Amino acid sequence: MKTDFFSGYNVAVETIYMLTTLCFLVYCVTKRFRVKKMYHQIFDLAHNGIFITNKSGKVLNANETFFKITGHKRDEIIGRRYFLFDCASYEINKSVEEIGCWHGDFTIDSKNGDQIYTLASINRLSLEGETYYIGSIFDITAFKEQEKILRYVATHDQLTGLPNKSRFKELLENSIKNHKFDRFLAVLFIDFDDFKGINDRYGHIIGDAYLKRFSDRMSIALEDKGILARFSGDEFGVIVPNLKKKDDVLSVVNSFLRASSIGIDVDGFKNLKTTLSIGISFYPQIKGVTSEELIDQADQAMYIAKGEKDSSYFIYKKSQI
Repeated sequence: MKTDFFSGYNVAVETIYMLTTLCFLVYCVTKRFRVKKMYHQIFDLAHNGIFITNKSGKVLNANETFFKITGHKRDEIIGRRYFLFDCASYEINKSVEEIGCWHGDFTIDSKNGDQIYTLASINRLSLEGETYYIGSIFDITAFKEQEKILRYVATHDQLTGLPNKSRFKELLENSIKNHKFDRFLAVLFIDFDDFKGINDRYGHIIGDAYLKRFSDRMSIALEDKGILARFSGDEFGVIVPNLKKKDDVLSVVNSFLRASSIGIDVDGFKNLKTTLSIGISFYPQIKGVTSEELIDQADQAMYIAKGEKDSSYFIYKKSQI
């Protein structure tokens, strides 16, 4: 009886053990299946494009977002070396090799040739003696386009579309940095004489239309010789670089003065015109001068020009200010 009991007991224990082991295996398999399924869901539903490569850069897998961003088909990417590794800069490769990761802005070309701005990252992963790279790209093209629009709005005059004063200062600083030692750079500060009369007589809508049309006329007169900007109201600024001699700027000044002598028709009002007062400063100077100082000098010279009876422009001279 004891033998039968212990035999039955052992069978029961063995059966329970086998059932427990089977349940554990089923649990493990089920858990692994769930994890694998969850991994695929996360991988495919991610809003950023993800790709995995081996050590040589051949793509082993990529999610659907990756293909949507790049425009490539799966068979065009899987098993092939991804171009990101070919065009990555020395700094990117160095970062990945030395610290195992890199992240930053990266511009790629889609299959149809469109330029795509991305936030990208590359991470090196070692697994069972093999090296893999996991890359991620997040499409920020729409954000970049919006940034361009906001940048344009922040740096350009709404009425004329010309650079505003803050942008003018940036452009002037760049012009100074790129200035050739055997050339001169001129800054013009332009003010319309008695523009207030047009506003008072015809209203601000007509005044604005006049400013817009006259700014277009000045842009045509300037051609590609320099940069025209609107500071505020009826005040404009001009950068004229690469002058062989200072007097060469007078061809630009005279073209503006000729443009102002021709009346403009605005919404039924005929032959509207104003004269101009133009102040001029030059770079370089014997004493170092900043972009702000150049604009201020041209501004001071413009006010002297307003008081001149025989001339509509005045060249800044410290002794005469």
